[in-house]
Amino acid sequence: AVTCLDNYEIDVMRTIPPAMVGEPVRDFSLQNCETEEFVSVQEVAQSTGAIWFIGTAGWCSACRRMLQNGGSAGRPLDVMNERGPDRLRLMIVLGENPQQGQSTLRYCRQYASSYAEDASHFYLDHNGSRAFPTLFDNLNVYTAADGRFGLPWNGVVSGGDEPMIYSYSDRSGQPQSLRQILDDLTAAPAGAGAGMTGDEDSDRP
Repeated sequence: AVTCLDNYEIDVMRTIPPAMVGEPVRDFSLQNCETEEFVSVQEVAQSTGAIWFIGTAGWCSACRRMLQNGGSAGRPLDVMNERGPDRLRLMIVLGENPQQGQSTLRYCRQYASSYAEDASHFYLDHNGSRAFPTLFDNLNVYTAADGRFGLPWNGVVSGGDEPMIYSYSDRSGQPQSLRQILDDLTAAPAGAGAGMTGDEDSDRP
C-alpha cells in the first residue's frame, strides 16, 4: 500500500489538551483558501448538522485517491452535496505542499481545483514550522506512541445550537465507523447513502 506517513511527527507539547472523542470542542479558526478569511469553526457548526474535517497534504497520494474516488464513507464532496450544507459541511485542511513545506493560498487553490469548482471547502493550517498546529491543538489526532499519524485524517464535530462535540477521529478506537457517525449526525434518510462505496484508504502508523 502507498504510504503518506514518511515518519511524520507533530509537537505534542500543549498548554490546553485537545479534545478527546466525546468531549466538547472549543472554537478555533482556519484560513479559507477561497476567501482568504479566517473562519470560525463554531460559526460553521451552528449552521449545519456536522463538520467533516479531512487532513491532507500536497505530497499525499492516499489523500488524492480519497478526494477523487472516495473511501469507506464515500467521496467527500459528493457526500456533502448529497446531504446539503444544512446537514453536512466539509473542511478539507491542507497541511503541506508537495515539498513538505508550508502551503500558500495560491497553491491551496490549485490543489482544490483538482477536486472542486472552487476552494471554498479548503483551508490552510501551517504555522511556518509544522503542519496542522491549529487543527490538532484543538482535536486529538490519536497519534501512535512515537507521535506519528497517517494521512488522510478524518475527524467529525457535531453541529447545531448545542456545544460542539468531537464525535469521530480515525484511530480513536471507537466502535462506530466514520460513515455511521455521519449518518447519525446528519439524520440521513433511509437509502440516502446508496452508491457510497469504497474501501478505507488511509495510512496507519
